[in-house]
Amino acid sequence: LNANGSVDESFDPGTGADSDVESVVLQSDGKVLMGGAFTTVNGETRKLIARLNSNGSVDSSFDPAGGFGPDSIFPSVYSIALQFNGKAFVGGKFTTVNTTDRKRIARLNTDGSLDTSFDPGTGASATVFPVALQRDDKVLIGGLFITVNGVSHLRLARLVGDTRLTIQRLGGSVVVSWPNAGFTLQSAPLPTGTFTNAAGATSPHTNPATAPQQYFRLKTD
Repeated sequence: LNANGSVDESFDPGTGADSDVESVVLQSDGKVLMGGAFTTVNGETRKLIARLNSNGSVDSSFDPAGGFGPDSIFPSVYSIALQFNGKAFVGGKFTTVNTTDRKRIARLNTDGSLDTSFDPGTGASATVFPVALQRDDKVLIGGLFITVNGVSHLRLARLVGDTRLTIQRLGGSVVVSWPNAGFTLQSAPLPTGTFTNAAGATSPHTNPATAPQQYFRLKTD
């Protein structure tokens, strides 16, 4: 709608979604993420999630491929939470994302593909309704579940949203570990210095614990 309540005719979704829309999120670029129980949007296959351009047309650059798979009857996406990097946490009533197991909580890349670096294990035991991001990138979820990844969490849980470096001492070295997919290890002598890629580093990476201090971080590819 326009500011005066009239219909904004510049936004035209055509025939729209073929079933309920439960969640709508506006991106900073004016595009719109929408989730729900639909399987098509304006005649194009989009199972439970889609992205529209600012004029209402289906954004073909956001393609969830097989989309979200069923969770018994009436599968749906109930919530979408955007990260600053454009990735989206999605909660709802589903058990797969493009045939990969993701029970009721998942994260998508900016192109709609599944972000495999976020793996909630066996996921939530029942429907996830709200999903909210904290400023530290941890993820709050609420719903009908009683366990998350096999651990007891009645209706509310918090997940680690982004990959974390783990650093352990091993004799005269430190061992740095992280999920390899989508990340590059960088290091610098000072936290305010210039970080450069650790050439050829793969996880786990062993680094001599020499006298000069060293700081590590992960850079998304």
